Parts: sequence; C-alpha cells; structure tokens
Amino acid sequence: MYLLQVLLFNALINWSEGVHKVEKIDDYDLYQKPAVKPLLVNASLNLRNIIGISERQQTISLEITLRMFWRDDRVNLTMDKDYPDLPRDPTHYNLRYMVETGDNINKFWMPDLFVDEAIKMRNPYYKLPTESLRVYEDSTIRFSNRLNFDVACHMDFKQYPVDQQYCIVKFESFSYTEEDILFHWLEDSLMISNPDIHLPHYTYNMYTDKEYKTDYYNQSYPGLELKIHLIRKLNYHIVQTFLPSILYVCIAYFSILIPNETMFVVVRTGMVIFML
Repeated sequence: MYLLQVLLFNALINWSEGVHKVEKIDDYDLYQKPAVKPLLVNASLNLRNIIGISERQQTISLEITLRMFWRDDRVNLTMDKDYPDLPRDPTHYNLRYMVETGDNINKFWMPDLFVDEAIKMRNPYYKLPTESLRVYEDSTIRFSNRLNFDVACHMDFKQYPVDQQYCIVKFESFSYTEEDILFHWLEDSLMISNPDIHLPHYTYNMYTDKEYKTDYYNQSYPGLELKIHLIRKLNYHIVQTFLPSILYVCIAYFSILIPNETMFVVVRTGMVIFML
C-alpha cells in the first residue's frame, strides 16, 4: 500500500512538471520594470459604452476595455509538446499564450497608468475583477482591464445649439518619464467602438493620438490620449427649442392685430391673464 502511494505521488509530480507553465528568472522583481530603455508599451481600446454626458457638471462617463502589450524577457512561457496545444491569438501574430487571473496577476510588473482628471472610478464586476493577463510565447505580456469612470470634459457653448465638444481622456504614467517608457496606440483596426451606443443629444466619433506626453511638469511623462468628438443633434433642438420659440413669437405678433374692445385684463392673485 505504501509503495502504491509513493508511485502515485511520483506520477503526480511528473504530470505537473510537464504541463505548460509560465516561468520567471530567479531574481525577478515585480517592482522593477524590464531593463529596456525606453520600454515600448502598445495599447488598444474598446469603447464599450458612453454612459452619460453632463453639460452642467462638464463630465462624461465611459466604460472601456484597455489592453496594454509589452515585452518582458524575464518571463518565459514553457510548453510541453505531449500536451494539448495552447490557444493562439490571431490579433497578435497568431502566437500561443497562457492566461493568468486572480492573485497571480499581482505577481507581474505592469505599467503604472492612471486616468488624468478622473472624478470617480467604478468596478463593473459582480464577484471577480474584470482583468486578465496573458503571457505569449515570445515573452510579450498583455494586461486587459475593464474600466468604468467619470472624467472631466471641458466644454464650450458659444455656438450652441450647433456646437461640437471634444472630451479628451488622458492616461498617464505616474512615476516613469519618457526616458523609461513610451506608450503607443496600436493600429486603428484594434480601436473598437460599440455600434450600439446611441446618445439622445449627440452623435460621436472616437480618435486616438499615436503619441502623447505631458508638457505641464518639470519632466515629461508619457501616456495615451483618447478624444471623444461630440456633435450635437440639431433635429432634437428644432423640435424642442426652435419650433416652440417661433410659435410663441408668432402668437405675440398676431395679438397686435386683435381689436382692443375684444380684449380685457383680469387681475387675479397678482397674475395678469389676457383673455379673448
């Protein structure tokens, strides 16, 4: 019986050693970025929803999925040919990858992006955080996260109601300068917008600048910039604003043609009511 348990234990060890796995170098430090200077971090974005636009508070609420790609040679993906092949990513050179979730994500170094001028951040998940990390066979790492947040949108209403607004969302590195990290958006085919987004007062377009860095600090910090171009729908204001205003003006001018003897004024509780 004891011999059988030893054999089973050895078999389990051999099986676990043969499974595909992610390996790190012995002196891997998750608080230190890869030694490459500057480290190139590519990003793609999926605009899931424009939750709301507040003209009074000058804010916009967005729900996005942000993905970042960078290469870390300190991390390797080892595969065993005797086991089923790993999935491939057709959007990333058809490379094989493994997925890390949960607490394992916190064991890897990641870029320190934050949303500039963010007012409120929300976590749109029920039980588990909506984030994942992929390790590709060429040591590329992809971190993906769903974000739901309110951010300032500085508006100009001089041309209302034919105005156009630009909401600029900036993702910036907090501690690394452009000598350490560079951020770039990937090609436009990976910048996705949900076709089911419909705004009552606006139509919108989404743009991204290929390169962005701050210019209001002593040092320049790299980042990413997303532009939401809002174009006000004129037909809404024609029905809700222009037509009623024109109607009131016409009624006011027609009242001049009414003979004085057919009009009298009734004063009641401080209100003047014109009656025919």
